[in-house]
Amino acid sequence: MRNRVKWVWMISILMVPVAWFIFHEHEKKIHGKAAEKNEVIWNLGLDDNSSNEFSSYPKQQTSVVAVPSNWSKQSNWKAIPKGMKRDVNPNIRLEFKLASIPKYGAELSFKIIQADKAVPQMAVWSNNTMVGMLQIAGVGKTSLSKTYKESYQVYIPKEFLRTGLNVLQLSAVRCMWCSEAEDSSLWWEWDYLKLAALEEPAKEPLHGRYVQMGTMVAEGDFGYTVNAIRHLPTVLKWLGIAYSGNVMRTAFWSDVEPHQWQESGLTYMQTLKDYNMRIVADYQNTAFKLTANQTLPDDIKRNIDQFFRKYGSYINYYEVDNEPGLFNRSKAVNLAIADYVNSIKPKHVLTISPGWAYWPTGGQPDGWERDAHQRMEIEQKTQLTNGHSYGLSYADDEGGSFKETLKILNDEHEGLAKQMLVTEMGANDSHTDNPDYGSSQPHASVFDRIMRAHIGFADVFLQHAAFFPEYGLFQDNFNWSTHDPVDTAAYPGINQEDSRLKTYRRLALAYATHGAPLSYDYLNASSIANKKVYFRAVNTATLPLLPAKGATNKILLNFVNFETSTQTMYVRVTMPEKGTYEGERIGAGKTFGLAKTNVQEVWAGPDLDLRVELGPGEAVQYILNKKIEK
Repeated sequence: MRNRVKWVWMISILMVPVAWFIFHEHEKKIHGKAAEKNEVIWNLGLDDNSSNEFSSYPKQQTSVVAVPSNWSKQSNWKAIPKGMKRDVNPNIRLEFKLASIPKYGAELSFKIIQADKAVPQMAVWSNNTMVGMLQIAGVGKTSLSKTYKESYQVYIPKEFLRTGLNVLQLSAVRCMWCSEAEDSSLWWEWDYLKLAALEEPAKEPLHGRYVQMGTMVAEGDFGYTVNAIRHLPTVLKWLGIAYSGNVMRTAFWSDVEPHQWQESGLTYMQTLKDYNMRIVADYQNTAFKLTANQTLPDDIKRNIDQFFRKYGSYINYYEVDNEPGLFNRSKAVNLAIADYVNSIKPKHVLTISPGWAYWPTGGQPDGWERDAHQRMEIEQKTQLTNGHSYGLSYADDEGGSFKETLKILNDEHEGLAKQMLVTEMGANDSHTDNPDYGSSQPHASVFDRIMRAHIGFADVFLQHAAFFPEYGLFQDNFNWSTHDPVDTAAYPGINQEDSRLKTYRRLALAYATHGAPLSYDYLNASSIANKKVYFRAVNTATLPLLPAKGATNKILLNFVNFETSTQTMYVRVTMPEKGTYEGERIGAGKTFGLAKTNVQEVWAGPDLDLRVELGPGEAVQYILNKKIEK
């Protein structure tokens, strides 16, 4: 299996088209590994995929580690714990000295070699200011955990480093609503810890991994109508995913009545491009039989050809099928679709494996979707993998998207052997968190947990559908033809709990807004010292624009409160240019109209001061651009 996995990985790399490198080169530069030329300030431990050189979890509230000045000559690392466990050693204080402050800040990196499936969080403070909250993926102490490792990075702005003594504090953090009952599940082990000085400006304010998020917006099930188009800007901005190269699903299934999408399909896609969104599409319904020669019928080929002629320049990914076992589809048909799409698609379009439901029965042959070896046949023909999950199913031993993916796409290095684009995930009104975690809001925390899990292991993940009974982020009890998008309302939390929209926004603003980080500092540093509050300021002008015209560059200023109490964040951010800015501020509110405030003529010289009060778990985003003087 090991050799076969390596072979599949090599095939998938060779199949990547030139356009992948065009659109994702900036992501490669900020993923996983610090550039070779970055100067290592210190490195603790050995890069050997083992924690054996460290000590066990020490039973103390805070472990203090003084980084030795001669760290490069150290051979004994027993002063350092092998990881963290909230009920044993919840905090680690790393003390080190700097002769000078790195011009472009620093990057803290870890390789996690084992972690619990509960998605433990590690908060990082640099000299009492929070610079990141890592979401750590894991499968517990199982055979799969021995082959899954992941690297995480935290960008530390120069403003939060100083000459002389510096302190990095690491803390194991509970879910927002969980009790001490969760503590025993919040553990991980690392291979090494490293701090490096950046030799050039950061491409991205990473704290964890580079991830993209999205959803699907349609009138009814698959209505990409003028009414859906009217609602797109509201959804994209309220979710916090606009302008950053995030991804939306457009399921233009061929068995759906053409009037639902053909007339307005191009306008729908152009609207997404105007917000610099990427598009994953699926089209050909697979409920048909191959010819006697086991090839696609001519009419099916014509259908696919027509789709790519009309929409190929707009889409970025093509999904081979949707939950084939559940819908009783043929593996042979899926293979033929993948082969044909690969042969005719534009170079910039990447193929994605079916949205696996891992169904144990159904399909031809019966139950093939649950069989890892048979799924591998499809994976050999696609550039990205997929996998659907709801509730806590991602971590199930059988049928869980994370573990099923690891069965065929892990290797001895890091992460998955292919990038993963998840076209459906989320929770419905009935899903609740594991009672062992003691959550006071079990419906809210199960959605939070599955979102955080995907931040830990997936590259792109899409909540199932923005408007959808029982699963949605927004209420859909309105007439689409007459409804004003500003009256769009959040789908309420179950039993007065936090809404799924609130959780989605918090995580999107923290992890899925992209671009070059802007310099900032806190004007109330003492008030937010050691608080779980995070500020993310990015300039999307550094992102590559996607195929098709449009896409306006923006300054995105995100305020995120991970605390369970109200917090005030008072920041001074340096804008790209001196001048007047305008745009929107989107915060808390039951409707978009109540959440949004227009921002008119704020002056930056180029520093801009903003003071924001955030309720527990709340997030606020400013979407700004420089005002064009007439």
